Order: sequence, then structure tokens, then C-alpha cells
Amino acid sequence: MRILVNQQELSVTLENERTVGDVVEQLRSWLATSGMRISRLAMDAADVSETEPATWETRPLADIDELAIEAIPPADHDPNAMLTLIEYLELLGRALKSTDAGSLRDVLGEYRYVASTLERILRATGQSRELLAPIETVAASLLDTTGDAAPSDDELGVLKADAGKSVDAVLSNVQSRLSEVLRPEEELQVTAGLLSRTLPEVAEVAVLLQQGRDEEAMQRIVRFTELAGKYIRLRGDEEIEDLHGPLNELVDALDNNDTVLIGDLLEYEVAPRFEASVARVIDETEQ
Repeated sequence: MRILVNQQELSVTLENERTVGDVVEQLRSWLATSGMRISRLAMDAADVSETEPATWETRPLADIDELAIEAIPPADHDPNAMLTLIEYLELLGRALKSTDAGSLRDVLGEYRYVASTLERILRATGQSRELLAPIETVAASLLDTTGDAAPSDDELGVLKADAGKSVDAVLSNVQSRLSEVLRPEEELQVTAGLLSRTLPEVAEVAVLLQQGRDEEAMQRIVRFTELAGKYIRLRGDEEIEDLHGPLNELVDALDNNDTVLIGDLLEYEVAPRFEASVARVIDETEQ
């Protein structure tokens, strides 16, 4: 039996698999390791994607000449998935600003279907899933009919305002990730330019910490780490390995609140290495 994944024939040896269901389960597990999932399944050119598995999963392999699968990439690499999320978030944002409680409930009722995908994209952009917490709070307050009493109008107004801010932040992350996927070279150039202008400020963090200007120092660190994360995602070559070590040390220093080490790492390790890497990207762009 031939097995095709995205029109490419796999060279596999079937051992304990006896039915179509056995093979599909193995392929599903294998694809999941890369974050991919099956979007279409055909047996001898007959599409069974929308058919109940019980009607085909017990068929013996000897009855099938060809099993063809279409697999789609994880949400943080799939433009279509991200466009769908953008449409949903825009709809949710409008519903949160509306006085139509019924429409808001309808939109929030769909949230569970996109939550895991949003989490994956937030992780891909270096954000915490806590960014989704205000959305989930307002959803629980409006959809949970078995819990506490419904919030007052004033309380609901506050919850909706917080959820609206969360939607805006999440939407910005999804749009940014979509730009990375659709225009990686352009995004890399822009990010390299922003990093180039940010690095001198990063090197000054040690001085700010010595002066007790911790809040200003942390603002610079947060801005830098966001840009650095995006730069590493977009650069994606062997030289990036040289940047991971100092960044991991920086994370440890931040966790331990070791301000001396934080300042030293940024000034003598992180900033110089990123400066050299960014300079190469800028040079390549200008050639």
C-alpha cells in the first residue's frame, strides 16, 4: 500500500498495523510531533475526511492500494488559521464594545474552539497565556449559569473593558506572527533595524541598575527581549546558537534578581553578540 502525505510518498515499513485505522493513528501521532494535523484523508482517491471513522478504520490494509493524507502546519505557521483568528478577535472586540449581551454571549461561546490555537501563537511570540485570562473571565461570568450570581452592570463593564484590552494585545500578537510567516525577510530587516537602535540602550542597563532606576532598566530589558525573540525566530540559522547561551544566562539572572549579573551580561555578552549578528543582516540588506 502506498502512503502519501501532502502528495509525497512515504518510505515506511508496516509492522504491527493491520487496519487503516492503525496506520492513520500512527501517522497522526507522527505528524503531531511537528505540530501538524490531518486535514484530509482519502483511500484510493475516495475522500473520507467527513465520514465517520467507524465506517473505514477497521478495513484491512490489503483492501487499500493508496492512502493519501493532507496535513496542515501548526497554527503559528498557518496563514489561513491566523486570518481566521484575526477575524474572530476583531468580532470579539466589537462585541465587547456593544451593548448587545446576546451577541457577546454568542461570540464568547465560540472562544473554546480557538483558545488552544491562540495559546500556541502566544507561545510562539514569547507571550504568556495569561494574556487570555481577562477574556476567559468575562466568558465565565456570562456563560456559566451554575456558578455565582451574574455580575452587576458596573462589574460587567469593568470585565468587558479588561477583556477588550486583552483582545487588542492578542490581536496585535497574531497580526505580528502573520507578518513573520508571510513576509519573513521584510520582518527580519525591520526587526534588525529596531534591535540596532535598541542595543545601545540595553548596554546602559547596568548603569541604570546601579543608579537605582530599576523600572526604567526593566522597561528596556522587556523591550529588548521581545525584539530578540522575534529576531531569533526570523533569523533561524546556525549563528543563532551563539545567542542562546547568554540569553539563557540572562533569564536565570532575572529569575534570581541578580542585578549585577544582569547588567554585566547585557553589557558584555548579550549586546555585543546581537550587535554583530544584526550588523551582518543589515549589511546583507544593503548589498
